[in-house]
Amino acid sequence: AVPKPHVKGEPVTPNIFVDVSFDEDIKNLQSLCAGLAAAVDDATCRGFLRARKGNLVDAAASLQKSVHWREEVRPGDITADEVQLEMATGKGIVHGWDKTGLPILWVFIARHSRAGRNAQETVKFILYSLEQAVRMAESCSLEQMCVVVDLSGF
Repeated sequence: AVPKPHVKGEPVTPNIFVDVSFDEDIKNLQSLCAGLAAAVDDATCRGFLRARKGNLVDAAASLQKSVHWREEVRPGDITADEVQLEMATGKGIVHGWDKTGLPILWVFIARHSRAGRNAQETVKFILYSLEQAVRMAESCSLEQMCVVVDLSGF
């Protein structure tokens, strides 16, 4: 089959490998993590299983740590108002889609100033930017994003 040509301005649906052999492991991982406050969906379980090469015990441990970290740090609750000084530098922006249809997080290292920054706000800005890219990906049922880091002038 010949893929449809990319229409400018519209994301392309990338060919994402979905390993059906994880189906049973996903259900087992969800059972192991049933006591967590946050619901764990199939895509999240699949990602943790891939990252741990199908090792259910390691995936469960990593997933539990991630959920606890997200409950403590709450990166999804960070607002643009909280990081507006960092956003104004233009050092990072979530904008557009790559050729395969993944959302792009652009990072411009030369725009980062060590002298005039608040480290906590910088960390919040990084988390905010990553969350925005993840939300763009999830809005299209994608499990990946593209990060472009421009090191010129660094």
